[in-house]
Amino acid sequence: MFQKGNHIFLFLLTVCLCLICLLYSKQLFDGISYGIQICLNTLIPSMFGFMILSDFIANSPLNSILSKPFSIISKYLFRMEPKLFPIFLMSILGGYPIGARLIAQKIKQQQISPQAGQRLLSFCINCSPAFLLSGVSLILWGNLQIGVLIYLSQVCAAILIGILSGIKKPVFLLKEQIELPTTNWSVTFVNAVNHSTKSMGVVCSFVVIFCGLFRFLDLIPLSKDNNLIIKGLLEVTSGCQLIQDVSFFNSILLVCLFTSFGGICVFLQIAALLNGCQIKMLPLLGWRILYTACSLLFTYLGILTWKPVISCFQQIQKVTFRLYSVSPISSIFLIILVILLLLFSQKSARITDKKK
Repeated sequence: MFQKGNHIFLFLLTVCLCLICLLYSKQLFDGISYGIQICLNTLIPSMFGFMILSDFIANSPLNSILSKPFSIISKYLFRMEPKLFPIFLMSILGGYPIGARLIAQKIKQQQISPQAGQRLLSFCINCSPAFLLSGVSLILWGNLQIGVLIYLSQVCAAILIGILSGIKKPVFLLKEQIELPTTNWSVTFVNAVNHSTKSMGVVCSFVVIFCGLFRFLDLIPLSKDNNLIIKGLLEVTSGCQLIQDVSFFNSILLVCLFTSFGGICVFLQIAALLNGCQIKMLPLLGWRILYTACSLLFTYLGILTWKPVISCFQQIQKVTFRLYSVSPISSIFLIILVILLLLFSQKSARITDKKK
């Protein structure tokens, strides 16, 4: 009887959603178009290159080389093997999903346990400096100093969470890895592009969906401030783009709040990338709240002590989008290049399987 009631509820919900999409197709179209513009103009330029770089480093000898200078910090502060430190390093350089994707990769390769991945995840979900500086700071305030302040506050918060999460915990190590046939640099690069394209697709899909749903949120009678906060906590990019009529001091704190927390959209992206890794999202939410509080505190103290930031304030400008940030021909060739890389990657995998 209970299952039958669930089926009826799901059927009615599906019918209602279909009717809403039909009745408000114009709003849905505008929201999805806006989400696609955000992906093309902000997310893909600021994240895709770092995704490829992080995957390439993680699956090449560069990982061991990069970890050596940070061996003491990794072992005695973060309580983890130095070879895992590049995951943290890539997370503070590349953006939210990169840390989660590298952690999922290590768990699926059985190099770390889900428990170790759970703790590593608490401080390896960070906003990228490219997004904070180019996508937010320059557009909203006309200078980079404020973006640098927010970014450094979040890096300090991540380091603090990394230290707190490792107190009285044993150093978790990489498990013995099964011997795999060595691959050349070109195959590693092609695989990195392949994996990064799939992950970028997941990220952009969630952003587009949330931007489409925001048009329905606009139909609810909410105050402008509440509408801004709700959207920022749901999807960070849209929230930051909407900060236009907010006072200077509050705009800094709101950007710090949105980018530190990441939004429900980022949590769903992380959950999708960690599918099958046996990692719980509720502990991550608890650490995330503490991380956000620390970031806000560090940013607030930075504003009070770094007074030249306030003197550099310029009037917040309305964000405008262009369909192409570069030549359309260059964009077409980039898409063709990605398709060719995917095809050659699949072909090389089939040849490898035949040889086996």
